[in-house]
Amino acid sequence: MREIFNIKDFFTKDYYEVEIESFKNSEGIYIEPIAKIFLHNSKNEMYIILSCYDMVIGSVKDAVASMEKEIISFVNFSDEIDDREYMKYNINLLLLCKEVKNELGLFEIEKSKQVCRKIIMNISDNKKIKKEDASILPFYFNEIQQVKSEEAISVEKELGIEVEMLESVFSTVLCEKDINKEILYRWLDNEYR
Repeated sequence: MREIFNIKDFFTKDYYEVEIESFKNSEGIYIEPIAKIFLHNSKNEMYIILSCYDMVIGSVKDAVASMEKEIISFVNFSDEIDDREYMKYNINLLLLCKEVKNELGLFEIEKSKQVCRKIIMNISDNKKIKKEDASILPFYFNEIQQVKSEEAISVEKELGIEVEMLESVFSTVLCEKDINKEILYRWLDNEYR
């Protein structure tokens, strides 16, 4: 089993680990360097974790190019996950690499959005992801909590009344035959920018 460090600690409850046969070899083992695959509960987002800790930059580039081909094949020909309509645009490679400062080769890999997004996580010498580095993971932060306060409810009601009043005035004015609609639209455009 490939070393996966502490990556599972960073996935929220909205993600679960999946086994995707399309990414396995004939012995049923994930192709190098896949360590794990996580899928969002909505099935609209997938993270393929690549264990690249002991790889040199050239090997990482080759592994990413190979994975891009595998992803294209999976998206176009696999039927393992139903309803891949949106997921095909949200497949991400999460590369776990040895901590290297200002490595141009890694930057080139990460900035490439061809086929899928690539996110590079630096792994420290003690083979852990630093908590402060985890903030680059799009799913790391807690979900935004919606809170309904009395003030928010009051403001929503006031805005609803204002919108209804404006709709009423606007429809009345538009019914008048001698009003120049062009002037009215210009006034509304300037007033509500």
